Amino acid sequence: MDPAFCTICGTRKVAGAGEGLECPNCGGRVGTPLQKPRFLGAPPVPSTGVRYADGVVVADDGRILADDEPEPERLVHVPHRSTDVRMRIGAYDVLEQLGRGAMGVVYRAYSLRLRRSCAIKVLSSGEHSSDIDVLRFQNEAMLAARLDHPNIVRIFDAGEDRGLYYFVMEYIESRPFSAWMGRTDDASLREGLGVVAKVARALDHAHRQGIVHRDIKPDNILVDPDGVPHVTDFGIAKTLEQDTGMTFAGRPVGTPWYMPPEQANGELDRIGPLSDVYSLGATMYHLVAGSPPFGGEQPLLVMMDVIRKEPESPAAVARRALGRTVPRDLEAICLKAMEKDAARRYPSAAAFADDIEAHLAGLPVSVRAPTAIERLRKRLQGNRPALVAVATVLSAVCLLTIAFGSVVLFNIRRTDETLRYFALREAETQGEILERALRVAMLQQEPDVARQMVERFRQTPGVSDLEVLRPDGTRAWDGPAPSVLRPSRREPSPAPPSTPPLARLGLDPGDWEFTRDRRQARVRDEVVNGQRVLTLLHPLVNETICRACHDGAPEDALLAVMVSRQSLSGIEMRIRENQRATLIFGASAVVVMVMLLYVVLRLLGIGLKPRRFGRREETGPGESRHDTVVENRV
Repeated sequence: MDPAFCTICGTRKVAGAGEGLECPNCGGRVGTPLQKPRFLGAPPVPSTGVRYADGVVVADDGRILADDEPEPERLVHVPHRSTDVRMRIGAYDVLEQLGRGAMGVVYRAYSLRLRRSCAIKVLSSGEHSSDIDVLRFQNEAMLAARLDHPNIVRIFDAGEDRGLYYFVMEYIESRPFSAWMGRTDDASLREGLGVVAKVARALDHAHRQGIVHRDIKPDNILVDPDGVPHVTDFGIAKTLEQDTGMTFAGRPVGTPWYMPPEQANGELDRIGPLSDVYSLGATMYHLVAGSPPFGGEQPLLVMMDVIRKEPESPAAVARRALGRTVPRDLEAICLKAMEKDAARRYPSAAAFADDIEAHLAGLPVSVRAPTAIERLRKRLQGNRPALVAVATVLSAVCLLTIAFGSVVLFNIRRTDETLRYFALREAETQGEILERALRVAMLQQEPDVARQMVERFRQTPGVSDLEVLRPDGTRAWDGPAPSVLRPSRREPSPAPPSTPPLARLGLDPGDWEFTRDRRQARVRDEVVNGQRVLTLLHPLVNETICRACHDGAPEDALLAVMVSRQSLSGIEMRIRENQRATLIFGASAVVVMVMLLYVVLRLLGIGLKPRRFGRREETGPGESRHDTVVENRV
């Protein structure tokens, strides 16, 4: 038997393989369409055939004609050699594999009828395909054939040959859009944004035809040498008019790295045109930032991040990974397309394209960059456990801060009251000491010593004023007291002014009358000439020891009122120092609380650094690291 090859993967020279056997490489069927059959007698003359560039002629029944056999009446001349043909499917010579996806394999082929190159997609499971696989495959061909747009790959034909389901597309010399990902130059970024805008226009055309792609990603966008993008792979697309029944609620379909939240959550009734807007926004995020919005190798974990987390700012990722500065308008456009709530996204793919084109033209866009509060709200939104934990921690911190602040304020007030109380007690004590000293001098019949003591006490630090007044408000003596005691080191007090004492001191009439009539001490905290002072009115009553000088006065009669004023500037300074020290301690405690809150937020996953992405792994032609498709298989 001649060498055989697999009609699915194209494996050649399968030793001992015959028609209908399974390929050891992919499990598909092995066929031998290009071989020389043996006939008993003269072979029939075929009506049509194919002449290859190497001179080999193949009849329409697939057999190679011998040199002595008559040629068919109609020959199709093709530009490739017979050895380049991997297999024939229908009227198409399959030449080479272009790529492999979750549902099928794409080959470069040559149409024997149209005599042009094309691409043919074959259902990879072949004869082992389930009914849902066949229905989905045929649905892709049917929906793509309904679309006629320069940025969508066109469908020419579809059919089935020997159990192989296929459809034929236009062949485009191109590269996948994923080749633009990770580039750092501005020219590539602008070119890539132009591609995204054209794809958005193509998706808007599909949406107006009632078709949702549901699997927009870089590898499903082909860019030709002229920079024109072509959307392909409508394998899991759906129509808005009717439910095809090819997916089930709760079963996500698509590529997790570019999947919208409603699609990742399996909410099929919510999937619509705005889902494609999100996927294209995620593709734009990858272009701008150099990595998908959510990284990871486990599809389920990625889908959980898609549902629960907000993507990190593409500007921050691009600055860290690519060293690129992303304009705020571009960041706002990207994040607007990727809103978790579909109602907050662009209302259509056309509006998305309008903003991208406006940005490229240097015109204002319709969106603005999110504020810090909005970013925090989005980060917490959809993550209820973290939100509850953060709210609990913030409430605890607020309560602790309020309690601590109350304690601090109470401590400041209590300390102020304590310092003022001691100042008052000190003033009263000084007044009592001076009164006893005066009485002792009177007992010794030394009134001049008493007067000198008053003059000396007036020069005591902290005493701003001191007067001894008679009940009628006049000074108890006129002129300076004679120098009886040892001279003071301080400058002598100036001569009393001519202004009446009560008017000069500015005493409150009520306080003066209270002390004079009731013979009780009176203390007042007041401001005099812009300075805070403590005014003490201390009555001096005629007692037994005073009769040496005041023998004519009745007993218990009011002899005089000692008025002293002490400056509270020292006390005020101590109070301010205490307040400053307390506030510094309180601020330090608040800083510690904020740091603890930051640690808690980090432990809860709020504000953590995103995963870093390494270099993209090298893949074969048509393959991608993100080719994984999470879907339901019946």
